[in-house]
Amino acid sequence: MNDPNPYVAPSAARKASPKGVNFAFVTWVFLGVHIVRASMLGVTYACAPLATALNNPTVTAILTTAWNISSKGLMPMTFLTCVVVAIWVYRSWGALPHRARKVRGKELTPVSAYALLAIPIFNFYWMFAMNLALCDAYETMATGRVWQRDKSSGHGLVWSAGGLLLLGLVGQAAAQTPLSVLQLASIASPIFWFLFMRHIDGLRSEIPPSGDEA
Repeated sequence: MNDPNPYVAPSAARKASPKGVNFAFVTWVFLGVHIVRASMLGVTYACAPLATALNNPTVTAILTTAWNISSKGLMPMTFLTCVVVAIWVYRSWGALPHRARKVRGKELTPVSAYALLAIPIFNFYWMFAMNLALCDAYETMATGRVWQRDKSSGHGLVWSAGGLLLLGLVGQAAAQTPLSVLQLASIASPIFWFLFMRHIDGLRSEIPPSGDEA
């Protein structure tokens, strides 16, 4: 009688999507861009008070140069942030099966998921609706060790990030002091978005390939 080979490796119960392997790269780029932008913002706000307090021509010249570089770099970094977010949103929705790409029961394409964020006023609603729906889709489909170990939902991260973003916009429009609490909220908001993105990335790696990924 021929015994089965005891050294044959058992087949994997399930295989994570290949896209899940490098899915987190864009998320870490988002964090890096935010750190650079936040640093530029801090330099922009700090230069004038420091120049006044120190009252030294050499220091003032250095601070003026730093202010010029930082203030001119804010717009490109903001644009880069938008590009990174667009890539992440597109890939996140595109990695879902077509049947799961819905917001409030209506079908959604990966392109429209981000494009609707460009509509003024409506985007304040859409950033909540779209990300909450994305969170629900991934948390519903996710299986395996990660989701069994961590039952917390990403909804709280969405509400925190979106709320801080709105507070930051109010602060930038109405604040009388350079660094108000409301303006600092705009710096804290991307940190919560980053945590949410990491949450989705983790769930993404636990979802087997569906066969209809975009």
